[in-house]
Amino acid sequence: MQTINKFYLLVLILFISCQNNTSDIQEFVEQEFPVEIIEDAELIHTEFGKIKVKISAKKIERFINSNPRLVFTDSIVVIFFDRNSDTLSNLQANKALINETENLMHVSDNVILISSNGNKLETNHLSWDEKKEKIFTEENVIITTDKEVINAQGFVSDPDFIEYSLHKVNGVLSFNN
Repeated sequence: MQTINKFYLLVLILFISCQNNTSDIQEFVEQEFPVEIIEDAELIHTEFGKIKVKISAKKIERFINSNPRLVFTDSIVVIFFDRNSDTLSNLQANKALINETENLMHVSDNVILISSNGNKLETNHLSWDEKKEKIFTEENVIITTDKEVINAQGFVSDPDFIEYSLHKVNGVLSFNN
């Protein structure tokens, strides 16, 4: 009988001594977790039966709470297509975030954009506004063409990256055709 009483006493002491910090519990409960995790994924966006964008990623996490978004944390490749399904440009980055409410994609960390004519853009951050059909950044960019290397701070282009505008340009520019 004494063994049982000692056991109950020990259990009672354990329950009394165990306390949860309410702020820790609240923080855990409020933490947002992905509702879906996809590995080695390929997403294809079409319009009128034609491929417009193809996204390949090693890992995608989908969040649907107050801020619906897709998070790409282990590399992403985006290929933009024209109406004839020909490649317009190719975008690569280590990380990306797609805000599903605003149709905005933000790519970061070793961003490289290559157009169908071979122009290459390098930067740390680039955004794509699907509604406006614009790719842009306010950060430093390096553009390499077959004739020149251009450094700038700020860039805007259509997804084809053939014609673009730059801000705060410096470098050796070629004005001869």
